[in-house]
Formats: sequence, structure tokens, C-alpha cells
Amino acid sequence: MFKQLKRFTLRRMLRDRKGLAGIEFAIVAPVLVILVIGATDVGMLVYNRMDTTSSIQAGAQYFMAGGTDANQAVSTVKRSWTSMPADTQLSVVKTCYCAEVVNMCTVNCADGSLPIAYNIVSAKLKYRGVLLENEYVISEAVRVR
Repeated sequence: MFKQLKRFTLRRMLRDRKGLAGIEFAIVAPVLVILVIGATDVGMLVYNRMDTTSSIQAGAQYFMAGGTDANQAVSTVKRSWTSMPADTQLSVVKTCYCAEVVNMCTVNCADGSLPIAYNIVSAKLKYRGVLLENEYVISEAVRVR
């Protein structure tokens, strides 16, 4: 009698569909949560990259509009950055070239011409997401003549 009751209960449980949606959701929900968090992580990485690029371009625009002060260029970059991380490294470097060779800006080239001056606006920051294992370095530089 116990065997018959056991078989009857087992068959009834296998045919019963109540709660099946809850079990399926419990299996699928963690995967969906991980996918959403991963997509958000990648989205934030792309957003930080675009924000870095646009702020560096603002510093380059300052020089293209006739600006000459490196400190003013740095403050222009900081003002245009919507969410600059605290560990961001900003720099503006003026370099001069004579025929693709670095030269001092105050000394004429060997052929007597003036060296060509470039301002290089650059930024470097680190991004670490929730699911991304590695720390990603976002680096951007623009050279303006």
C-alpha cells in the first residue's frame, strides 16, 4: 500500500504544473540580473571614455581659438568634464619640433627657421566596474598646432 501511495504521489507531483513559472523565474532571474549589471558596467565605461574625449577636445578648442595659457586649458578641460573622477591625471605640455625632431621652443632650428610649437592636452584615468575584473585605463591625448 505504501508503494502505491508513493507512486500515486510521485505521478501527481510530476503532472502538477502549479508553481512552475516561479521555479523558471528563480532559474532565469540571476542570469538576467547579471546581464543587466554587465550592460550597465560596459555602458558606464563607454560613457566615461566619451566624457574624457569631449573634455580633452574642449581643451584643444581653447588652443585652436588662440589661447596660450596651459593652466587656462586645464581649467577649461575641468569645466567641460561632467563627472571627472578624483584620480584623473590632466596635463598640458608644450613641445616644439624642427623637422620632426624635438627642439627647444626658444632656439631656432638648424636651418634658421622657427620651431613648430604644439600643445598636447592629455588625460588619464582608471575605471573599475562592478563586474569588470580588470581596472581599465582610459587615456586620451590631442595635439594642437
